[in-house]
Amino acid sequence: MMKKRLLALTLATTLALGSTMMVSAADTTIDDAAAAAAGQEVEGSSTVTVPTIKVTVPTTADFVINPYQTEYTGEDGLKGNSQIISAEQTITNESSVAVAVNVSELTAKGVSEGITIVTTAPTAKTTEKAAFLYLEVTDKEAFETGYKKAENQVVIPLAGEKVKAASKDAIVTLAEGSVAATTAKYKIGGSVVANPTAAETTPWAATDAIGVSFKFTFTPQVVAGN
Repeated sequence: MMKKRLLALTLATTLALGSTMMVSAADTTIDDAAAAAAGQEVEGSSTVTVPTIKVTVPTTADFVINPYQTEYTGEDGLKGNSQIISAEQTITNESSVAVAVNVSELTAKGVSEGITIVTTAPTAKTTEKAAFLYLEVTDKEAFETGYKKAENQVVIPLAGEKVKAASKDAIVTLAEGSVAATTAKYKIGGSVVANPTAAETTPWAATDAIGVSFKFTFTPQVVAGN
């Protein structure tokens, strides 16, 4: 009789353990009509998975104004013979997702007296001491030659009461860089009036200066096809 009781206890224990393994502690079993009609309230919570963002951005965009297009070689190795000579700066994306590169608050500042900032390239008829500047950002191997109003270029205005700073969203998009870093380059381009003849203008001087200011922001992109 004792053996039968021990066997029954062992069997009951085994069944209980089996039932526990099949239904998790959070599950509720509805086993009658009244309970089925009453229903079971279910609650849940969420977590957010965010990508790793790592973008390296230079903090400078210095350039040289070279009105007469002479051959220029700077102490830092910068070379060129265009009217605006700028080093190619590199943005590096090492994020776990692609990022769009956005430009905002783009403006000319610290402009010397007598210099006019224009938003279209000067022509042979332009007589004022004018400068036309643009920011170019590209993920290609090399920059295009000359201003072609391409999608990766933004004109730099002299922001004021009637002119707002320039901006452009998604000027380029850099692919995921978690395995191999992806890069874009940027520089300042443009042209100037070499020999201004308008009244009360003066030739270009070594003391003349134009500054630029802008901000890069980065927007993580949804993974295509998912």
